[in-house]
Amino acid sequence: MKADGYFVPSLFSISSFEQELEKLFPVKETVFYFLGQRLFHPTNVVWGLITRYYHAYLARADKRIGIHIEVPDTRNDQFQHLVEQILACGVRHELLPEVDKERHLPSSQVISRKSKAVFISSSSSPGYFESIRDVYWENPTVTGEILSVHRPSRKEYQKTQRNMESRREWTEIYLLSCSDVLMVTSPWSSLVEVAHGLGGLKPWVLNGTDHDSFCTRARSMEPCSQTPRSHGCKH
Repeated sequence: MKADGYFVPSLFSISSFEQELEKLFPVKETVFYFLGQRLFHPTNVVWGLITRYYHAYLARADKRIGIHIEVPDTRNDQFQHLVEQILACGVRHELLPEVDKERHLPSSQVISRKSKAVFISSSSSPGYFESIRDVYWENPTVTGEILSVHRPSRKEYQKTQRNMESRREWTEIYLLSCSDVLMVTSPWSSLVEVAHGLGGLKPWVLNGTDHDSFCTRARSMEPCSQTPRSHGCKH
């Protein structure tokens, strides 16, 4: 059987499969995680891209935060709001440190000297990366934490037919899966679903244009059926 959509969650709702699947995967939401760890093997070229980037920019951090930004053209006017929403979500749930805009240097009574590395994957304008990076470059954090912001791919539009572009996307998927926590602008993205499923992560999903509720956490780390979506996942 071949398919370009992930439909394993739907198999749990079929009685002839359910009993055997429950023996193999007592915790249903770990199916993609275990299969992915065993079946996904990047080529040497891609693995080289992954390991060099990880060790150069992410490995030494005490905590790694992955952010994937994918915004349709119709929401370009929401740029500043989306940046503020990402920062507000991160601060509210203690994923990102709060900045102190009243000081130029960290307070002498800092709480933490730990470091955090933010990895931003984006198929949208590089302006999102630059805005988030500048916030933490221009202002010290309240806690004294050191935060670095990184974005490897300088692309604004996907070019899926080009070999190098596919390699970069797989590299970003794997690097996002290495995060300790993950924030995404939309859960309905193959890149996002593979990344959080492979990493065993429940991503924080931004709530669109909702100005009061910045983000909510996904219920499961298991990617839901992508085709058709109306079938949903059986919990």
